[in-house]
Formats: sequence, C-alpha cells, structure tokens
Amino acid sequence: MEKYTGHKFADLGRTPVPGSSDIGDVSYCCPAIQTTTSLSAPGEDAVYKPHTSEFARRTGTEQAIANCMDFVKGFVITAIDLMTEPEHLQKIKEEFSHVNDPKLDGGVEIPI
Repeated sequence: MEKYTGHKFADLGRTPVPGSSDIGDVSYCCPAIQTTTSLSAPGEDAVYKPHTSEFARRTGTEQAIANCMDFVKGFVITAIDLMTEPEHLQKIKEEFSHVNDPKLDGGVEIPI
C-alpha cells in the first residue's frame, strides 16, 4: 500500500491469540493471505478473543471496520499490481505449477 498511498500498516504488536485455521493447507494449493488486525484504536492494548460476545460486539464498531478496510484496500492494491505487472502473476503461476502435477500423491486439480 505504501507504494500507492504512502500508507504503512501500523505494527499492532505480537500478542498471540490462540486458534487455528486451514490457511497452511490452502496455501499449498493456491496463493493465500491470512490477515490479522486489531479491533481497537491504535495504541489501545485491548485484545478481543474470537468466539466471545465481546469480540462479536466489537466487530461492528466504526474502529474495527476502519481497521478491516485497510486490508480490503491492500487486497485491491494487490489485484491492481497483478493486473498491471504481469511478471508478478507469472511468478505466482510458476510457484504453484506443482498443484496440478499428476505425480503428486492425492494431487488436487485446481485451475490457476
């Protein structure tokens, strides 16, 4: 985003929030991004754990939505980069060329 807007994402710290996702499995088959953000204002140290009523209440706040919009902007800018700089898309296709390899045990057929 900095390239287009001068905006840098703020470092929100390294406080781990327990949980799991399948992003590792997904990222083997196709390009993937897992984003995390704060539901709080910059400088606020509150951590809202997923699957709690406090988390659910906080997700609808203006601050939480504004924080998430930064990631939406990042995704859009990534798409623009891939459309306007085809060498990036080619590198991605090369990196994931193994996905449809029939020699892989249990290979997954995914159009890329």
